Amino acid sequence: MDWLSAGAFLKEQRRQIPRDSASLGRYVRLPARRGKAVTQEELAEIIGVSRVWYAMLESGAALNTSPRVLARLADALDLSADDRKMLFKLALPEFSATASAFTVAKNLSSAVVPLRTAARRLWSATSEAEILSEAAEAINTIFDDSDFSGAFKRVQPGVWDFPIILGGNTYSNAIAELHHNLIVGMTPEQIDETMLYGVLTQPGQVGTRHELHRSVSQKDRINRTFASMGFESTNFIDAHVKSRGGREATIFATYVYGTRDFTEFDRAVMGALADLASLALS
Repeated sequence: MDWLSAGAFLKEQRRQIPRDSASLGRYVRLPARRGKAVTQEELAEIIGVSRVWYAMLESGAALNTSPRVLARLADALDLSADDRKMLFKLALPEFSATASAFTVAKNLSSAVVPLRTAARRLWSATSEAEILSEAAEAINTIFDDSDFSGAFKRVQPGVWDFPIILGGNTYSNAIAELHHNLIVGMTPEQIDETMLYGVLTQPGQVGTRHELHRSVSQKDRINRTFASMGFESTNFIDAHVKSRGGREATIFATYVYGTRDFTEFDRAVMGALADLASLALS
């Protein structure tokens, strides 16, 4: 079918959702809403926008829609890969017809300014917490189509703290619960292996979820825990911000969660941020 607007496409996708659906993508529906048609209001609440704004989107109004909101919509509607591409093509016509918004690398000009800003702020920071905060804010700015960024700190063997979490209480609570469920019954050595992976050993090194989980003995448990929290389709990119002497030292890690695969350019940008933060911490 040839769609004339993102609004018409979204309206049809919403109407096709079965009334008895217990969830919308990874979002669980309230019991009182099960058995009823999915409304604009329900979908708006799930993706974090107002009902009026979402109603305008379905009506075809020319709104400035971000890739992040579209990704949440695609998740909630449980769109196929082809339908995701169609949604982005209709809502963001600046993307070419042959390029998926999930794989379009951020061009150099869009990354240089926030990197320079981050460098100035990191060099003027006066404490460890401030440096971590500035690095997390920079990551949140550059990777603006991702849902969460933060800094994790290894306090001592087997003990981790999360001093910086961006994304609101929803993500803070989810990360805390994820960590709790993951480490129950683990030894300190297993906890560190899970958090440190043994892959990233130097400042500035970057890895994706697939790479980091591949060689960890707790791989199956990690994946089950992620799935139980609704993160089964979520990617992350992880970088070491500081390391003294490898795994026996304090390690700072920065995570970005997103619904797309990360490109080599993304990895280079994240590595540059990690190096800047490491220099500031040294």
